[in-house]
Amino acid sequence: MQKHTKIYMNHFDYTEQDFVPCEYCGRRAADVHHLEPKGMGGSKNKDYIENLMGLCRFCHDMAHKRVSFNQKLKAKHEYLLKLHKESVVYQFQPQRLIQETMSWNSNKKIFPEWRGVYMKGKV
Repeated sequence: MQKHTKIYMNHFDYTEQDFVPCEYCGRRAADVHHLEPKGMGGSKNKDYIENLMGLCRFCHDMAHKRVSFNQKLKAKHEYLLKLHKESVVYQFQPQRLIQETMSWNSNKKIFPEWRGVYMKGKV
C-alpha cells in the first residue's frame, strides 16, 4: 500500500476489507487522489489528508481530465472533512458520510451531469 493511501485509510479508520466510498459519488473508491498534484518530482509535501481524496475510477479519471471537476472535488472534500471532524467528537459513522455524499450531490446538482456522460459511454 502506498504512503498516501495509508495516510487516508488511517485518518478515516478504514481497513483494507472495509467498503471505502468515493467521496464524490458514493461508489466504491478505487484510488486516493491528490487534489494538488505531486508533480513529476514526487514531492512528499502533498501527502496530507486535506490533499487526499478517495475516488472511484470514473471520478478519478474526470479529476485528471477536467480542472473544473477537480475544483468541485476540492469543495466537497473540505465539506466532508468538516463533517468527519464533527462526527469524531461523537462517534465516527461512515454511513453518514455516504449519506452526506449523496445529499451533497443532489443539493448541488453536480453528479447528474457526469452520470449522464458515464452512462452513455462518451468518456
